[in-house]
Amino acid sequence: MAQYRKITMLLSGSDFTPATTFGFQVSAGSVYPNAGITVSQLFTGVQVEISDDSLTELTVGVENGNCLGTVASSSWAAAPTPAPTPAPVTPAPVTPSPVTPSPTPSPTAGPPVTPSPVTPSPTTPSPTPAPSTPSPTTPAPTPAPVGTPAPVLPCYDCGDGTVSLSTSDTNYGTYAQRDVCSTSDASGTITWSSFDRPNRFNVRNNSGIVYTTGWKGYANYAGPWGTSLNTPTTGTDSFTWSGTSGRNVQVEYGGANPSLGDSDSATWQINCATPTPSPVTPSPTPAPTSAPACTNFEVFNDGCSGESGANQVTFTRCDGTTVTNTIPCGDSIDICAQNFTVSEGSDLTLIDNGSCTS
Repeated sequence: MAQYRKITMLLSGSDFTPATTFGFQVSAGSVYPNAGITVSQLFTGVQVEISDDSLTELTVGVENGNCLGTVASSSWAAAPTPAPTPAPVTPAPVTPSPVTPSPTPSPTAGPPVTPSPVTPSPTTPSPTPAPSTPSPTTPAPTPAPVGTPAPVLPCYDCGDGTVSLSTSDTNYGTYAQRDVCSTSDASGTITWSSFDRPNRFNVRNNSGIVYTTGWKGYANYAGPWGTSLNTPTTGTDSFTWSGTSGRNVQVEYGGANPSLGDSDSATWQINCATPTPSPVTPSPTPAPTSAPACTNFEVFNDGCSGESGANQVTFTRCDGTTVTNTIPCGDSIDICAQNFTVSEGSDLTLIDNGSCTS
């Protein structure tokens, strides 16, 4: 019979980062989940299932980072053993002893007896009982309707398309994981986009996290990413599954901006690995070219119209990477890039601070 426990641990020290993950082990039986536990999950509590209900201790180990191999234990009191129910006692049958009747004496003759006259007593009729009023019957309460269970989604197969996620929860949390079919290719690419608030995209299987983007997006307030965050909001990365069991994708969302209370949304899509191309004869090496000219701009969102796309700027960095950033109302960022693009009617103001190199 399994037991269920909520494991919570407080962690301290700069060696523990949002990317640090932990695994659970027990001395007998099995525990689930057993790997890929994040710092924030340990802080808020992780619900685990332990197959052996007699265990009173669980070991927590660090799976990666500077503290790899460090372990700690979490223990609890054993559940009391219920007292046994006594077996029913059947009484032994009692056989009565036979009784010998006493002999009846012979009648003795005597003088005749004259009976006395009997005067009947008057009979008083019994009173008629008053009719009883039945007590009102309280009807049994109507049972509450049972809600419709959430539909079980089929496993996601390579190339099934975009998965869209959204929530109005203003706290840190995780979206429900989406299982990935075990028949998918052994490797592939994940294309992700983070909107509104920071997100972290994790590709996992039974052995733990096989790929993570880390926290992506923009935040001028503290969270699991640190004191602030300014990273690309979309991208495509390659990964390789390390096994076929327990494949899934889980997306985390950061807490809302305290001054805005904004909602969150994100998308992801997995594609099959690109076939190995045929060998191509290399072209002659071109003459080296000079580095592209880059300009440093400070970009302000001083319009604050709230129109869709009016707070976005798209630019090409000096290394040729194209990035799109969203700038909240009243905030600004410094950018060093080859060129800039903002939408018509943009809320943004760009200030040229001269040339830059990175």
